[in-house]
Amino acid sequence: MSFLLPDEFIILYDFPVLAPDNLKCIRDTGVKTMFNEIDWHGVERERGVYDWAAPDALVERARQAGMKSLLRVPMSSPAAYEVPLFFPDDWYLRSSNGAIWRNCDGYGNGERHTCMSLWGPGAEQQLKFMRLCVDRYNAPDVICLAGGPHGGEVILPGMIPTYWGIHALAAFRQYAEGKFGGDLAEFNRANNTEFDAWRNVLPADLPTYRDMQFAPTTVAWLSRDLWKSVKEQQDVFPEIWLSLVERSIPFAEAVECGPRSGNWLMKDLCDYLPDELHKDLNVLLWQVNRADGNQGALNNVRDCMNKTWIGSEYCEGLYRHTASSIAAGLRGFITGPVRPEHGGRFEDWMLEAMKWSLAQWKAARL
Repeated sequence: MSFLLPDEFIILYDFPVLAPDNLKCIRDTGVKTMFNEIDWHGVERERGVYDWAAPDALVERARQAGMKSLLRVPMSSPAAYEVPLFFPDDWYLRSSNGAIWRNCDGYGNGERHTCMSLWGPGAEQQLKFMRLCVDRYNAPDVICLAGGPHGGEVILPGMIPTYWGIHALAAFRQYAEGKFGGDLAEFNRANNTEFDAWRNVLPADLPTYRDMQFAPTTVAWLSRDLWKSVKEQQDVFPEIWLSLVERSIPFAEAVECGPRSGNWLMKDLCDYLPDELHKDLNVLLWQVNRADGNQGALNNVRDCMNKTWIGSEYCEGLYRHTASSIAAGLRGFITGPVRPEHGGRFEDWMLEAMKWSLAQWKAARL
């Protein structure tokens, strides 16, 4: 049985953390589940020493308000400190310029990011923490879910490719040499390169979607290893939750080519993961409702629209997008956070927006 009930169409994104009395008001509108995140760094501040006070408090707040908890662990592209910083450098992602994704300004816009590499010991350490979270919060009113396709928005080509750590390079060279039977000349012909020895072979630094066609071995390697990572992570959790940012098709093809755009692996993940793992599927897409209709990720989940939830920036989106989302066949909304100018509280008109939206969904879907 799915964690979310058939009459649930809105999930509250509890950020910033709302006051308990405010949560009860939201529950009274009919919203039964809240979405939050487990800060890995906050739980494991020392290697192997765990302090669960913060996530325990999140779960208890929800219970006091009569709500269930969805806990994402860890985030797909964590902000500063949400992944422990005491692991060795080679456990983190590394860009081609040598930058380590350990509390680094990866995108160049002032935001801090920390992401574990899916090649090497860090990946298993992350799986271990995920298992601990699932074991601890195994309850009818709590479910843990994977943060996303393992930092997919930074691992894959486009934006800031980050697959140049020592473990990643070793994995790529092993994959490439095996794929071409040790024939370096054939590898060079297939990938438009001129490497003189396998020890010097590097993956392609792919700046755009269009460049993928010129480096098929890098693309195939990343596709295989990301798929493997997603499958391993989702196998830990009771249900499959794929969380990606929606990007328009023109933007994705000009700037990105990873699953952040939803234009590479998203359809395959939705088509095959539920059958592979025998689990329920949910898809979280953020920033979906675009006026120009260029819905890159949304176009690739058409076959599972009734499993797809969209994230709206703040609850104003309920008034703007409820009707169109229902018409599109979407499963429901994840709404929030509250704008800072509202002081971290849902005002009366916001509660009325939730009531109105829920009534619209129920009338259309039940």
